[in-house]
Amino acid sequence: MTTQEPNSPGAPVVIKPNDTLDTLLEKLKMHRIHRIFVVNDEYKPIGVVSLKDVLGLLVNRDAAQSTQNESKIEAANHPMSVF
Repeated sequence: MTTQEPNSPGAPVVIKPNDTLDTLLEKLKMHRIHRIFVVNDEYKPIGVVSLKDVLGLLVNRDAAQSTQNESKIEAANHPMSVF
């Protein structure tokens, strides 16, 4: 399966592997879609990203940051802390 060039009538909404998360989110929002194809330079599909994938990434990232912040707070409250 080869997708059509972007902007051609009926072309699916696509992103490339180097596109940013902001670009992905903007396309999902603008086109009111939940999945988007990832294509290579020849516009052949190489993957798909879903809104669920993005939410999972953000939740995991926030959880990791929260754990790091809690560790810093615990370390700062420890009497033998050295920074």
